[in-house]
Amino acid sequence: RNLLAAIPTDELDVGDRSTFENVAGENLDAPVSGALTATPESFDLEFISEGDELETPESALIGEVPADAWLAFGIGDLGSTVRQLLDQLRNADIPGLDQGISQLEGTTGSSLDELTDALGDSVIYVQGVTEPTLTGGLVVQVKDPELTGRLLSQLQGLLTLGGAAGVQALSLPGGGSGFQVNDPSNFPQPVELAQQGDKFVIGYGEGSAQQALQPADPLSGSPTFGAAKDQVAALGADLFLSFPQIFQLAEAEGAKKDPGYLEAKPYIDALEYLISGSGTDDGKAEAKAVLGLK
Repeated sequence: RNLLAAIPTDELDVGDRSTFENVAGENLDAPVSGALTATPESFDLEFISEGDELETPESALIGEVPADAWLAFGIGDLGSTVRQLLDQLRNADIPGLDQGISQLEGTTGSSLDELTDALGDSVIYVQGVTEPTLTGGLVVQVKDPELTGRLLSQLQGLLTLGGAAGVQALSLPGGGSGFQVNDPSNFPQPVELAQQGDKFVIGYGEGSAQQALQPADPLSGSPTFGAAKDQVAALGADLFLSFPQIFQLAEAEGAKKDPGYLEAKPYIDALEYLISGSGTDDGKAEAKAVLGLK
């Protein structure tokens, strides 16, 4: 709390400060300790707090994204996370929040509890090393496939009736249902929504839904991801970044023309991955990030 109070008002205005204090609550009164350690293989940054327990279960889906994904961000039990976030926003007295929730319930025909209860583990991933090949998706393991399947059909019907451009049904080899919205005026690549079994997908890019549902090779089989995940095994992996693909994308978009990038390149080339995890260990809230080096 003292650290927050020391930030000048021209860098953090009163409204933002108040919102942060309301969301964080009593956690601001707990001390936080941290450590940065370095080895020839990695930099490790770790924080431990005496405050409330930090419940961030690892998403079982984080290892199921395509193996060449350079970003994978997993959320265990998305429904619980959404409920906690909404409770925090209510405590922060966000204007129009309750009205927005009522409109959502009226449109979907389902209560907020029904909607959030249907959401299980989730993961967001991105892949591609050039702009034309840049794709990704959000994958959610649903607990009520009937409910999410109905919402998917409702959304397709509303878009069709509303005259949205390029709405067409998807054919998924593994079964299920879904549709694609191909509107270059708004999105350079198609947006695909699909459900297969207990997995719901929102994908960006041609064929992204099928690739998200049934990747040819999963990230869990990647030696780099396996080594990175071992660094945060006790806490579970929340975020994984693979730097070689990211910088390959940057260079494809012209980064090599930037003198600053060229100056930093010897150091950039030494970076391999970033992985982070958070949770509760020995009764204390803990967060850890590891920057892997080649």
